[in-house]
Amino acid sequence: MAHFLARPEGATLFRIAATLPVLATLLFEIVTSLRRGDLGLDIVAALSMSAALIFGEILAAAVVALMYAGGQYLEGYAAKRARREMTALLSRVPRTAMRHSNGGLDEVLLDAVGSPATAC
Repeated sequence: MAHFLARPEGATLFRIAATLPVLATLLFEIVTSLRRGDLGLDIVAALSMSAALIFGEILAAAVVALMYAGGQYLEGYAAKRARREMTALLSRVPRTAMRHSNGGLDEVLLDAVGSPATAC
């Protein structure tokens, strides 16, 4: 494998093979989002990769593909972590509150906090 990649044509084929799946996935996502009416910056990445391949700048296309794929991975990781942290935060939300009534404190459900006290 190292001998294949050391040759210029081998490295070029490897870069093209690494770029095309990312480009194909990206184009599919673009078409899907356009059908929903969303217009995103993914089009810029797709145009960059396509133009680089057309003009023979295979390394540039591979770099853009790597940057895009890395960005997608980091975005997914951050979203998953944010979801996990939000779930942990929501699990700590109090379910009851203390309300002063009749000269003492009563524990009531949070839903009852907004309603007027029977005797304050």
